[in-house]
Amino acid sequence: MLNAELAALFGKHSLAMRFFGSAILFSGSGGFKNDQALVYERFGEYNLKQGNVNEAKYGLEQAIQLYEAWGAHGKVNLIKQKHILLLAPPVEINVSIDE
Repeated sequence: MLNAELAALFGKHSLAMRFFGSAILFSGSGGFKNDQALVYERFGEYNLKQGNVNEAKYGLEQAIQLYEAWGAHGKVNLIKQKHILLLAPPVEINVSIDE
C-alpha cells in the first residue's frame, strides 16, 4: 500500500492503481481483512480525488463491508458520514409530460 500511496503522491496514476490492486489482492489472500479494508478505503479516496467516481464508490463500499465484518462500526460510520452523497442510493425520478 505504501508503494501505491507514493506513486499517487508523485502523480503516477497507472502505477498507483497497479500497486493498490496488488495490495488488495495480497492482503485479502493473506486473510488480513483489516488491512484489506484500509487499502480499499485509500483506493476509494484516491480515485475520488482523481474524479473516478465509480471506482471511488466501489472502493469505499468494499471498505465498508470489510470494516463491518471486522466489527469496526465506528469506522464504517465515519466513512458513511464523510461520503454521504457518494454512497447514497441513486434517486429515481419519474417525469411524465402530459400532452
